[in-house]
Parts: sequence; structure tokens; C-alpha cells
Amino acid sequence: LGNLLTALITSLGPDLQMETASIQQGRRICLVGCATMQMHPDPLVQSAAIQCLQQLHLFSPRHVNMKALIMYLCNSLSSKHLLLRRGAMACLRQLAQRHPHELASHKVKNDRYLCCVLMEMLDLEQDSLLCEHVKESISAILGAVGAENPRTWLVLCKGVLSLAANSEGVAPKQSDMDTGKDDEDDGDEASFGSVSTAVRNTTAPRWTTKVFAIQCVKQLMNSCRTCPHHTDMEKARQKLKAEPDASCLVFLLSDLVRATFIASTSYSDQLRREGLSALQLIIQIFCKTIDPDYDNHPLLEQYQAQVGAALRPAFEEDTPPDVTSMACQVCNTWISSGVSQDASDLKRIQQLLVSSLQNLQTSTHELIISRFNESTSTLLRLSVLQAWAEVYVKAHGLQQSSSDDAVDILSTVETHELYLSELWLGAIRDHALLSLPRSFANQLPAHGGTFYCADTIDSSRPYYKQTWPSILHAATTWLNKVPFQKEMDKVTDMTNEDELFLCIGVIIEALCAPSSQYNTDIICTCLESFAELCKSPWSQAKIAYNQDTCVEYVNVLHRTVLTRSHPKIHINALKCVLLLQESRISSNASDEKCDKLEPGNSFVFGCTEFVMCVLLRKFPELSPTEHSGVSSYTESSDNPSEDNEVIQLAVEVLGNMVLLPTAEFYIEIPESVYLLLTTLFSACAVTGNSLKSVVPGISQGMCSIIKNMTDERSDKWLHCLTSTIVTILENYDKAGQARDKESYLNTLTVIICTSPSDVSNVTTVFEKYTNLLESMFNEGDMEEKVKVLRAMKTLLVSTSSTGIRHRYIRRLSPSILKFFMCLQDKKEPKLISLVTEFISFQRILIMNCLDNTHHLFLGLVVPLLISLLGGVVHTLALSEITHLTKTYPTLVKDLFLVHPHLKSKLETAIRSAGAPQKMTAASQQTVITNSNVPSIALKMDFSNFK
Repeated sequence: LGNLLTALITSLGPDLQMETASIQQGRRICLVGCATMQMHPDPLVQSAAIQCLQQLHLFSPRHVNMKALIMYLCNSLSSKHLLLRRGAMACLRQLAQRHPHELASHKVKNDRYLCCVLMEMLDLEQDSLLCEHVKESISAILGAVGAENPRTWLVLCKGVLSLAANSEGVAPKQSDMDTGKDDEDDGDEASFGSVSTAVRNTTAPRWTTKVFAIQCVKQLMNSCRTCPHHTDMEKARQKLKAEPDASCLVFLLSDLVRATFIASTSYSDQLRREGLSALQLIIQIFCKTIDPDYDNHPLLEQYQAQVGAALRPAFEEDTPPDVTSMACQVCNTWISSGVSQDASDLKRIQQLLVSSLQNLQTSTHELIISRFNESTSTLLRLSVLQAWAEVYVKAHGLQQSSSDDAVDILSTVETHELYLSELWLGAIRDHALLSLPRSFANQLPAHGGTFYCADTIDSSRPYYKQTWPSILHAATTWLNKVPFQKEMDKVTDMTNEDELFLCIGVIIEALCAPSSQYNTDIICTCLESFAELCKSPWSQAKIAYNQDTCVEYVNVLHRTVLTRSHPKIHINALKCVLLLQESRISSNASDEKCDKLEPGNSFVFGCTEFVMCVLLRKFPELSPTEHSGVSSYTESSDNPSEDNEVIQLAVEVLGNMVLLPTAEFYIEIPESVYLLLTTLFSACAVTGNSLKSVVPGISQGMCSIIKNMTDERSDKWLHCLTSTIVTILENYDKAGQARDKESYLNTLTVIICTSPSDVSNVTTVFEKYTNLLESMFNEGDMEEKVKVLRAMKTLLVSTSSTGIRHRYIRRLSPSILKFFMCLQDKKEPKLISLVTEFISFQRILIMNCLDNTHHLFLGLVVPLLISLLGGVVHTLALSEITHLTKTYPTLVKDLFLVHPHLKSKLETAIRSAGAPQKMTAASQQTVITNSNVPSIALKMDFSNFK
């Protein structure tokens, strides 16, 4: 019957969800058959019933009584028949993946949660498959509901670990583990008494159960790390205030540290390793969490003693290498996190890392081999080098940012810098050899490498694969610091050039590997390492010497950004291309054939392809064809500043293109660059666009190209600049309301001011640009009028040709003067900034007047300024009239003689503005006088008292 029902359910499949008469009858038959088999005493038949119910739930879950099914499965877990327990657990695993909340809240006998029963089963069951199903079920439930109530799960896992510690007789010392929150812990266990009691009443858990418990703690932290209220104390308090029953992981930090401490100091090596791994995860998640009760102090700072106590046993002589390896990683994470703000506290952890250096010595290496094997010795030595490498890179990063923490870290690292650099380069050489294809196995050294033996090649490869990126980054940082060009006492038998191309070879091999082989972090590390190698003048000369090599480097970087879409990879790749460009520019290609822009053989062409690939992912409209073959970003950045940095770096690469040596096409290169920048500018200069902040960088890039070609005066170049300006103006008209007026105004003004004066005098440019300025001034608000006046001032000051300046003045000044003459509201607060700019503007205008026309301009400006008296700009207008009177005394005096009403207006305005001030001064004096009169009259005169 079980086989028949299984075949029937499989045949019907998803059709069981339909409501037709035949399907309903078939579904009813299946349910009746399952119920019949459930009541049968034979466990084999009951197991078949569970399998049928499992299939029914798979195809038609809403027609299965979930509550009854879960109760039946829980009862079957206590059966003495393995087959029935296996079937029930397999079905529970499926339910845990589809209905985790129902299982998490389900209680069995004695009011115990199902997860507690499942955790106990790991200590009672012998069958490996059944235990695997139990672990998968718990993990599925934890992953789905753990972030909603982390306290319950942490109490459960901590109960397993605490019971383990008590059963081993290794209770944590009060001096090591006192956190001052014992009362809070007791309250937690009291509120979940059914959970913790259920665990504590059992026998001591197996070591595998303890390992799984600490793995659950790690899974819980990973589930909660994406929620801000679980990792930020302020947000957690806000959450608790809004929801008093809420459970936040940051409030359980002391329990997390205690659980990892118990695991890290256990007798089981695997449990110790998992405990240290969990401790590392705690540091990574909470290192940036600030304690609001102590400003600028990390929350983890109060747990420095616990972290040190958990790490210290891992550096003892009899500790297995894999545990010490994990402890080195935790030390590195703690030192690099910046949690320790006190030098003495940081030195304790640093001293543990210093003690690990003895594992690199030959005598210690032989001792480890005698106790364990060659493979574990390789693991330990590479882990020590990796930890020191990451600390070294972190210290130099802090030093570049002028951080105070860099001094304490660097003081320790630089002491062993020379010794470590030799081992880092040796490890890189080993990795390069082990990365060779199998067909080159005969080229490997017969005696082995620096850290591996010939007999342990296969087992050593995973260790190198795990550690080489950090070691490579540290080695390149050290090589750049030396620097390359200095002849110094070599610590290796390799020359500077050997070291350079060894590191470059490893980097290129990783960048050319399939995208699935290395993750984003490793690729970013390789690109950062390549950038470090390109910073030294000596290495730049070596890299730029051969153009074909530079072309290959750019092609590899092009392939990297083509196959990987993460913004961090694009940022680092762009930085590498910039450094390669600097290398080629500084070399001037004196010993090379000049670039002829041949695809595949041209460095300039390769840079253009690279930049186009980066920009097309963000702006498909840059492609001249309808289908470019490259889609927009498939992995957008959570931080908009990363996208801005990508575009900014791409603009810098484009700006350097005109400086690269080429044999021909001298004008075609800036023309192509300007075409890209113009399209890029129009795409970014949009209101509400998050990329609007890169517009100043694009404008600066355009101007830098013009400045780099100051000696060029060909008609083709002037036509290129003219076309660029006209294109931007036409795009402004097409953009409509979406355009960002300020971006267009600033960019056009900067380009016109930087370009040769012949460009600004072109009729098309003049008409379209002045129309833009006039429309913005007439139609815009006060702020836009201020920006137009500033643009006009910049244009007039930067233009060297008097004729061109006069042409712009004659075109734009009438509308500006007309606005101020017709101004009605003189009390508008924003008028102050506008009049300030106008005063500066009219000074430029009067400076550009012909010698015999100053009196005419003063006849326009002085009455205008007098009309502004009495408002919010009274002081500004009066100050400017005074300035004009002192600068042109005769002309102003003649003006008042010809127009006496102007003088009377000026005097009236000054008197009316001065009267309130006098009244205010008089009232203030009255207050002062009255304040000097005593409120209590004295009968005796003390004025002559001495």
C-alpha cells in the first residue's frame, strides 16, 4: 500500500493542488491510505506513511494537517526503531525548510521546545545520517527565525557549552570572565527555564554536539549582523523602547564572549578552533560598535581581558598547529580592528603574535614535524605569516591616513620587518611554483620549497591558496617601501627585477583565472598589490619600458572589469590604469616606438577600451550602437560614493589620454575624449541624480585637457572645443525640467573661460551661451541670479580680449541693470547676496569702460544704488556710493550738479535710515541711565567715603 500510494502521489504531482472532482477523490484516497498506515503497528509501514505524507506536503501543503503531522513526527522521534526515527527526521527537515516558524514555536512533552529535543538527540543518536538531518533541521530553523529572538537560541547553545565546561571541571576563572552582568544572565536563564533546564538535566554532551552548538552561535551572529539594531547599541535601545519584548544581539555581547571563551579553552581541538573562529566573528561584527555610555570607546574594549584569556592557551607549546593558526588570525583581527585604544592593552595581544614567530624557526619546525606532520607545520607557518602580513598592511594603511593607532602597531611590525619580508617572498615563490599546471611538475624543486616538502605538495596547496593574497599584499607594500631603486643588503637571492616580476606574475595569473575561482576580496587584494608595485619610480620605469607589456597589463585589467561588476574591483582597476598611464607619461617613450593606435598593440587604444567598458556598465547610452553587448551594473553599490568614485577615476584616466605619447592622431584623441565626457556630463547633470556630485570632476577633466594643449591652435582643435560647448548647450535645451541648471552653468563657464578666446567669440557659442545666462537671470530666483552674476564676473575676468569682453557686456548688462532699476521689494533678505555680487559685477563693468565713457556708466549706476537705500541693502549701497565718490570724485560731483534731485534723494535716504538708529541709540542710553539709578534710596551719602 505504501509503494502504491507513493507511485500515485508521484504521478499526480503538483496536480494534487487542483480542485476538480477526480483530483479531490484521489487526494482523499491518499490521505485515507496514509492514516491507515499510521495506525499500523509495524514501524516499516509507519515509515512508509511518513514518506507518503512528506510527498503530499511537497505537492499540496495546504491539504495536509500541519499541526497533526508535526505532533506525529515528534512522537515518532522517541521510537526505538531507527527506520521510523530516520523517516520522521527526514520529514521534519523538509518542514524546517518550508515552515520554520511553526517548528520553532512547537512544544513537545514537558513543555519543551522542539529545538531542545533535537539538540538532545545529537547526544543520544549513533546514526550519522540521522544526526546530519537533525543538524540541518536546526540550522534551517535558526537561519529563518534566529534574528527575531537571538536570546532564546543563545541560551540554548550556551547551555550546551556551559554544561560541557562543568562536566569537564574547567569552570572559567572569575578574574578572566567577570563581566559585571551575572544578574542579567540569571534573568535570561530564568525566563527560558524550560530550555536551559532541559539541556542541563541531560548527560554531558558529546564534543561533536559542542562543536555544533558553537557553529549555531556563529550562524546566529551572521543572521543578525545585517540588522542595525542587533549591532548598534543606540538603535538597539530605540528598538527596545518601541518594543519592550524585543531581543537584540548587542545586549547579549557578554554571553557571546563567554560562550566563545568556554569553547576556546575546551579540551577538544576542533571545539577550540571553532570557538576561536566565533571569537573572530564577534570582533569583526562589533569592533565598530560604540558604547554610548562612554563616548568614542568601542563596546568590545571592556572585554580585552576575556579575549586575551581565550587566546593565551592557544600559543602554548603543546597546542596543535591548526588551533595556533586560528589564534593567529584572531590576534590579527583584534589588532587591526582598533578596539584597543591603550598601548599596554594592545601590547599584550601583540606579544602573543610575536611569540608565534618562533614557529618559523628551523628548530621549532622540526619539533612540530616530530609531534604532528609536515603538512600541519606548513599550515602553522603560513598562518603566522598571513597574520603578520595583514597587520603590516593595516598599519601602513593607518599610517597613510595619519592615524595615531599606526604608531603602536608599526613599532612592533617594523622590528621584524626585514626577517618577515624574506619569508613573505619565499611563500610567494612557493605559491607560484605550486600554481603551475601538472604538466610542469618536473620543474618543481626536488627538495621542496621554503615551507613545503616534496612529499606534501598536494596537501600544502590548500594552505597556500588560503594565505597567499594577504602575504602578496604585504610583500608588495614592503617592496614599495624599500624602495626598489635603493641598492641594499638583499635578504633573498633574488634581484629587484626578479621580485618585481614574480609578484606581477602571481597577480596576473589570479586576474586571468576564471571568475568563479577567486572572490571579490582576493581580486581587490591583487589589484591593490599591483598598484603598490606601480608606485615606485624604479618599478614604473621597468614597467613602462616595454609598451607591449603595458598593453597586456591594460588588457588583463579590461578583462577583469568586463567579467566582474563589483564597484570596488572597478575602483582598484582604474587606479592601476592611472598608475600605468603615469608610468608611460613619465617615461616619454624615449626608447620605444610611438603608439600608433592599433587595436591590440596600442596602449592608448587599450586604455580607451578599458574606460569604455567601465562607463558602459553605468551609462549604456555612451555606446554608439544600439546594442553594446554590455549591460548596466548587475551588482549595484550600497554606497553611492563608490559609483561616484568610479566615474571620477574614469574621468582622470580620460584626462591623461592626451598626455600619452602617440605618433599620429594627435587631435583625434582629445576629440574622442571630449565626446565621452560630454555624453557623461549630460547623463550626470540631472536634477535628483545621485551622480550629480561628479559633475565638477568632469568639468575639471575637460579643463585639464585644454590646459595640457595650450600650444595647440589648429582649426581642428578649435572646432572640437566649439562643438563640445554647442553640444552641451543643445543638451541643456533637450533636457527640459530634468536638467540641473547650476551644473550646466558652471561647466559651460569654466570651459569657455579655459578655452582660447577665439572659441568664446564664435557666433553660435556666443548666442547660445548668452541666451542661457539671460534666461536664467530673468526667470530664475535670487540664488540663480547670484550664480549668473558670478559666472559673468568669471568670464569677464578670464577673457583677455577687450573686444570679446565688450561684446558680452553689451549683450548681458542691459537686462541686469534693468532688473535692479525696476526692483520693488527692497526688504527681501536674499537681496543682500544678490546686491553684493552686483556691486562686484559693476566694478568690473566700470573698469572695462572706455576713458571717455565713465561718466555715462556712473549716470546709470549711482541712481540705481541710491534707489536701493533704505532697504536691507542700505549699508551695501551707501558703501558703494562712497567708494565711487572717492574713486571718481569729479565725475560724481558733476553728476550731482547736473541732477540735483539725486543728491536730495541721497540725503533723504540717509536721514531716514539714520533716524531709527538715533532713536535706538537714545533708547539704549535711557536704559543705561535708568539702570544706574538705585532702586533703594539710601539715607546716608557714601560718595566721600574713602
